[in-house]
Amino acid sequence: MFLSPHMPSFILRHRIRSHIMEIRHLDQALNSLGLHELSEDELRNACYVRGLNSVHLNAAECKDWLIKWLQLSKKLKDSEASLLLHSMVLLSTNYLKKLPEKSK
Repeated sequence: MFLSPHMPSFILRHRIRSHIMEIRHLDQALNSLGLHELSEDELRNACYVRGLNSVHLNAAECKDWLIKWLQLSKKLKDSEASLLLHSMVLLSTNYLKKLPEKSK
């Protein structure tokens, strides 16, 4: 999603709203399909699209995070898109990240 602070605010609002609605539709599809159908790369990509840097996470951790995300997304209405956007930041920032171990 291309956003620039030099864009008019109504365009920024429209792009953000359309992006979150696209994520909501993807969430609905994932809920009906099931996470067990996704490959490891698809799990990582799904996390990335929702704001989580999954570089240092294994497939099980990505799946766990996505399950939590989908539970929240399923409970929210379309009119609560702002809450979902803020949740994107909070869930991603506060998720326990596994850091690579330093060799001694």
